[in-house]
Amino acid sequence: MPDAPFPSIDLSKAAEEFNHALRDGVYIAIGLAVIGFQRAQVRRVELAKQVESQFAQFSDPTALSSNLNARLEPYARVAREQLGGVRAQLSEQWASGGGLLEGQFEGARGQLAGFVKALDEAVEPARKQLDEQVTRIEGQLPPGARSVLQTVREAAASQEQLFRSAVGLD
Repeated sequence: MPDAPFPSIDLSKAAEEFNHALRDGVYIAIGLAVIGFQRAQVRRVELAKQVESQFAQFSDPTALSSNLNARLEPYARVAREQLGGVRAQLSEQWASGGGLLEGQFEGARGQLAGFVKALDEAVEPARKQLDEQVTRIEGQLPPGARSVLQTVREAAASQEQLFRSAVGLD
């Protein structure tokens, strides 16, 4: 039987490449989370402006809720698709590593959770200020408009709660 040379495999280089790929995946996930959060915040401000200018059009709270859900659904769909792609990419990288880097992955998850929490804490003052301004405006509105505004606030709060649950803040 002839001697066939087998290529040598440098395990440290392979582990280093896997670490690099995993780190890239985590950076992508963090970037998508930041972009998603920024989009949600921008959309929230846009909706607040639209609601102020269109109070007369939304006298029925049910119609308002349906309208908001219809407007937010495309953004939610895009976010779900992007997160699905990241999840698939991370799953593929995790499967190729055979679970060797489980500790590092958990550390990255912890760092991501810490980053999201820090980002939430940084945005909290602006969110509180916006809420105070809306409350001040609400006190000056007639009862019908106040009811519409309360419905809008409830819809925004429910969307925010869904987002916070999705990123692990609650």
